[in-house]
Amino acid sequence: MVEVSDAATARIPSGAETIDLSQATFSPGLIDAHTHIFLQGEEPDQGGYDVQLLKYPLAFRAARATVSVRRALEQGFTTLRDVETEGAGYGDVGIKQAIEGGYIPAALFVSTRAISTTGGYPLEGYAPEIEVPKGVQIIDGRWKHAKLPASSSIMVPIGSRCT
Repeated sequence: MVEVSDAATARIPSGAETIDLSQATFSPGLIDAHTHIFLQGEEPDQGGYDVQLLKYPLAFRAARATVSVRRALEQGFTTLRDVETEGAGYGDVGIKQAIEGGYIPAALFVSTRAISTTGGYPLEGYAPEIEVPKGVQIIDGRWKHAKLPASSSIMVPIGSRCT
């Protein structure tokens, strides 16, 4: 699609395909500004959230993320903002590169890994000898610059300082 206009002012190049939408509702592509393409809706009785981060390899999750982008496109979302990869590191950057390379027809804005505080992320409380992949970077104490998803909030203990 190149242009939308009324019939009186339309400049139609010769040979162009035109579609009469005068009796229809036309909507440009939708934008989903808070999505997790690497996080799928697993059933709780099949492991839920944990199984995705602990059992599925990154290549499997990247393939599913690609399907998520395609499904969003089929549902009218032409632009997505992925607000962290849920343990897939910088996998969203790879998906974005595939989109920019023309392999996936969409637009994707990425934030890579988010941050959280101890106790603020669901994959905690496992035995210390189990290496659990973190979807976020755990940040405690003082820090200078923090990257947060736009919909996030920070709770700072009273008396703490963030500089």
